This record gives sequence, structure tokens and C-alpha cells, in this order.
Amino acid sequence: MAKSLLSLFKEGQTELDFSNPEQARAYIDLFGGEEYVKSKYPLFYKAWQRTRKHASERSGEIKNGIPKYDCLLDTIHTVTNQKADLGENSGPTRLVSDANFMGVPPVPVFMQGEMADETEHTLLDAFSTLFTQQDFDENDCLKKPLSADLTKVYSGKTKNIHAQTAFSYSDNQGLLNAVKKEQDTTLLSGSEIFQEITVTDPKSSKNNQKIHYVYGRPADANTDYVVTDEEAHVERNPDKTGKRTGIYLKINGEFTTIDSATPIEYAVDAQSYRTQLQFANEGIVYYDHDTTEIAKFFTVSGKKVTFSYAPYWGDGQKLDCSLFGTNATLYLYLQGYFKVDLGNGMGEFDIPFSIKSVDSPPEGQFYHSVNSSTVYIPPLNILWGCFSKKCQVRMEDGTQKAITELAAGDMVQSGDGSAAEVISASVGGHEDKMIHIETVDGRTIEVSDYHPIKTKKGTIAALDLRPNDVVILEDGESPVLYTYLVDYDDEVCSVLLNGNFLIVNGFVTGDAQIQQNVQHRETEALSEEALALSEEMERAFAELL
Repeated sequence: MAKSLLSLFKEGQTELDFSNPEQARAYIDLFGGEEYVKSKYPLFYKAWQRTRKHASERSGEIKNGIPKYDCLLDTIHTVTNQKADLGENSGPTRLVSDANFMGVPPVPVFMQGEMADETEHTLLDAFSTLFTQQDFDENDCLKKPLSADLTKVYSGKTKNIHAQTAFSYSDNQGLLNAVKKEQDTTLLSGSEIFQEITVTDPKSSKNNQKIHYVYGRPADANTDYVVTDEEAHVERNPDKTGKRTGIYLKINGEFTTIDSATPIEYAVDAQSYRTQLQFANEGIVYYDHDTTEIAKFFTVSGKKVTFSYAPYWGDGQKLDCSLFGTNATLYLYLQGYFKVDLGNGMGEFDIPFSIKSVDSPPEGQFYHSVNSSTVYIPPLNILWGCFSKKCQVRMEDGTQKAITELAAGDMVQSGDGSAAEVISASVGGHEDKMIHIETVDGRTIEVSDYHPIKTKKGTIAALDLRPNDVVILEDGESPVLYTYLVDYDDEVCSVLLNGNFLIVNGFVTGDAQIQQNVQHRETEALSEEALALSEEMERAFAELL
């Protein structure tokens, strides 16, 4: 195996302390020592020095109250090679734990991991991997699995399995980070302790592509959950320039254990990673409640355990809506431990479980798992905001109608000139700022930042439009003269045409369904210094492999 990043961490330590001279030097020694790194990788060496100097300030580096990057070690679980219902002879075949790095840092990520059988003191799997910037393309979460063939792990008795991973990378301030995650799980004589896990909320009622939440506005045809401003605890920013909101998210379900194991209670003192939501490309928000509070959300009845998490997340930190725009994709990562009596005199063990958002589940099915400690759900989509109340819509007969007067059943002109039926139209929610777009020929429109505008380059979110981008109009096309934020402080309008474009103020623009899938804000280009540091770190990390 490569030089061990894992070995730098003291027992129970989750983040390398660069303010500690011994640990800081141990980190640079991995790459050949101070003099070697200074001569061969001068930018990397300066980043190391800068990190040592600012270590106390760097701890918990955040953007608007939300950590920018994080890493996660998924709950250890068994999987089968069966995609259909499990038969009597199709038991678990592999033991898996996924190491995940979430967010997109500007330089490479070095990741190491180990999975060990603590009962037999044997190493089951290990890896050392370098992820470069290209590996993040189209991804907000990098994954590296640890796995083992169970026929090599079990010999008819309970096993304690331990997994650990370590990550090293640089953040967007050019400061170095080294983080470690680890966990234990107990498997009983080759059998997964959990017989079934089911998630009832959050759940998509329309399709399994995304679970759709709308905040502070009426539901449309794709809505799974409607969240009021009161439920989300919406409040104004102190400077009155925008609004802040908590996260309102239902997490309900149940699980059952195998016949020989009896569930007892939520394991308050067990090691458990904080429940979190990953905002695609933007950061992480953590669940406020501690393990003592979480324990109250679980009810035991025989072999069955039901859970219902408190849905409001915002007591500790509220989100600035302007940070994420009006259309945000989130990934839920929930992990915990439940105390279980394994019977036959073996005693009580803390068994891990997890609910995890993925684009597609390993077994091809969401919300329910059999013989596994992990259950998968789709990503979540939060939507608020749309059109300004001042907008005019082109109707099928060529007339214009105020968007506030539009109603279900009205016929409008779609982007290709054909007729389209309005499925729903609503006025609600609230936006403090809107994006004003003006073209060279004098057309103007005000929309929320993530509203989709059709251009010669394709459909682009309003906030991504730049001067000279050519937008598509009802009677031709025109370059953008300028875009800027304007004070709005009013309700917004939403229109659903089942994924059709409509003509608003002469612009060809998407409905609420298209807005849910519009591309996200473009990543800012790296400076020459950041690019040079990235290249140096890639070479330095490669030496460790």
C-alpha cells in the first residue's frame, strides 16, 4: 500500500491538526520531507506553511455558515447479486462500505481506505486513489468502495468489521486539509442484522428521478411536498437584502431485525456521523438535533422499529436563499446506530444503518431494502421562485395576458408556436431580488435567478446569462445587452405546461418543470496560482501511490 495517510491520525481524531508541529511535519514527511517538498513543489510547500500559520482560523472553514467540502464513510452493508426478490439460496455475497468525498475542491483529492476484520485481525480490502479535477466533471460526490467476498470473511460466527478512510485536499482558500472517517459494524454469522428497511418519507409520488419540494408557493403537477414559510421558519436577513430559511424535510420509515436479534433502543453513545444534506456544488448543512434528541424519534415494537425525525433542521443555521438560487438539488446522508441484542448469550451490539440519496440505487430500487443496513432514496429538489408579477404571457390567439391572471386550462403559445395547455398557474412565495434581463433590441424580463431562458447555446439559467449571449425571442433572436439584480420584494408566479416552453415578454422561456432541471451555476475559473498549485499537488499525490 502507498504511504499511509491514515497513520497520521491519533485515535478518535477526525481532522489533522496542522497547528500541532508534530502532526504538521508528519504530513509533509509523507511527501519526502520539508526540504524535498520546498525544492520540488514550492507552491505546495507555501500552502503547507500558510496552513500551519492559519490553522486555528481555518478550523471549520465555512461559506455563509455552510461547510464547503466534506467526506463521508457510508455504513458497512451487505449486498447480493440478485436484482429481484431474494430467494432462500441467494443470501448476501459481498460486504461493502463506500468512501465519499462531497463537493468540488479546486485541486486534487488523495483518498486512502482500509477495511479489516477486527475479530480475526485481518485486512479485507484497501485502496489508495488520486482524484483529479477531471474526475469531478458531472459529479458532486466522488466514491471509492471498500468490499470483500463474504465467503472469505465468515466462518460461522459473529464478526466485527472496521472500515476507515482518509482524505487530503486543498480548499478554495489554498489551505490544506486532511480528514479521517471510520466506523465499526457487527455482522452475525454471515447474516445482515437488518431484515428489511423501508422509507415512507421523503418519497417521490410521480417518478424516482427526484423528490420535489416547493417552498412558500402552491403545488404543481410534480410536487411531492409543499412547505410553507412558517414550516421553514423563513426570516429576513438582518440587512434586509434577502431571506433565510431552515430546511423542512420529513424522514420517516421503519426497519425490522432478523429473528435471532432483538432491537432495544437508539444507540446514543455510538459513533455516528452527523446527518447532512449536500447541496450540489454548494456545500453542506447539518441536522441540528443531537443523538439524545434523535433517540426520541424511534419506537420499538417487537422486531419492528419505526422512526419519524423532527422535520425542521434550521435551529442551528438558516440558509441564505440567494446562495442556492431558486432551484437546488440536495442529497440526504443519514446515518445512525441502533442497539440490538444478538441473542444466544452474545449480548448487545450497536448496529449501523443509513438512508442515502443516490441517482440510482445498486439494486435498481428505491425506498426499500432487504438484508441490508442501507436504504436508498433519490436526490431531492427544492424549488421556490419563478416569474415577476409584471410579466405578460402570449396566448394561443396571439393576445397577451398578465401572468397573474393565468389559470389552469388556458391555452398559450409554446416556444415552437404550437398551442400548450396550462396545467397549473400560481402566485405565491416571495423573492427579494429578481434578475433583470435586457436585450439589444429593447426586450426586458424579470425572473428568478434559476429561471430557464432559451438561447442559441441551449437552455441557460438566468443568472448564467452574459452580455452578447443570444437569446431566442418569439420573432427571432437578439444578443443580451446586460443583466443585473433588481429589488423586487414581492410574490412570484409559477406556470406549469408539463415541460413546454412558453413566451413571456417576448422571450422563449421554460415552465416550472424545465426549471427543475436547468443547469447550475458555472464553476468559477481557477486563477493561474490555483491551477499551478493543482498541478503540483497532483504530482505530489501521485508520488504516494
